[in-house]
Amino acid sequence: MKHIIAMLSLLCLIINTSDAQQLPAHVDFQELGISFDIPTGWSGYIEGEAILMGHKSIPGLIIMTENFASNITQLKQLASQGIVDQGIQLKPIGEFKVTGTNRLEGFYQGSFNGETVKAFALAIIDQKGKGVNIISLTTTNQFSQQQVTEANKLAASIKFSQAADSVKTQEWKQYIVGQKLTYMHTSGGSDYGGGYSGTSDKIEIKLCQNGRFSFYANSHSSFDDSAGMGYVNGNESNSGQYEISTPGKTTFLFLNFDDGKVSEYALTTNTQDHTLLNERRYFVTDFDSCN
Repeated sequence: MKHIIAMLSLLCLIINTSDAQQLPAHVDFQELGISFDIPTGWSGYIEGEAILMGHKSIPGLIIMTENFASNITQLKQLASQGIVDQGIQLKPIGEFKVTGTNRLEGFYQGSFNGETVKAFALAIIDQKGKGVNIISLTTTNQFSQQQVTEANKLAASIKFSQAADSVKTQEWKQYIVGQKLTYMHTSGGSDYGGGYSGTSDKIEIKLCQNGRFSFYANSHSSFDDSAGMGYVNGNESNSGQYEISTPGKTTFLFLNFDDGKVSEYALTTNTQDHTLLNERRYFVTDFDSCN
């Protein structure tokens, strides 16, 4: 649900951005062990761990995300909680129904960024810890059976298979798992009166072999001028589970913090073969141990 909320807020930006990663009509995510066909007339885009689909004439959008529920009972519990976040409040309309051995479906209603909306939602699992969520959403006065029909078209094409890392994912795992990723940046300057101001930022991400990570960030700024002197210092320390996967053309590092926060970093290199996380250079070094 967290990824659905995050991706909803990015929809308009993604489907109107020329460099968004558009998907082919048939999609095969080897890493997830999931393949599907985008319904005719829809365009699919990938952003992080979510698939967004828009249509030129059918109002609203379709969002598909992965889920890890192991049974229908667990799915029903999650669905009954609704989707609540800043600017978004969707509650179930009645009870979600089991419509197959491994399938659950129902409706949501509520508000999204000030608009009154309605959604058809379904979830499918393979009972081996793998599955997908599909939500077809639009404004209440535009919602019709068409939203249900299009979501069902997508669901009917879904096939599960044995997941396997792509070559790119294997290469990144071999390079950064068991390593410390460090970002450092400093800046400063002086004025004509002899005053000085400066800032420094440091981030450390330790990727343990067991799938856990530790995260530390420090931000410091100081000044000394005719008005006086002072400084501000901020620290963040956290941990959680990480994932490395290549859902499309780009490999991502996903940090799933223990407090529920999720961060994602696109893993790339520049012409000097430096390691970049979201276009920022990080140093890759050994570290002693994971605490």
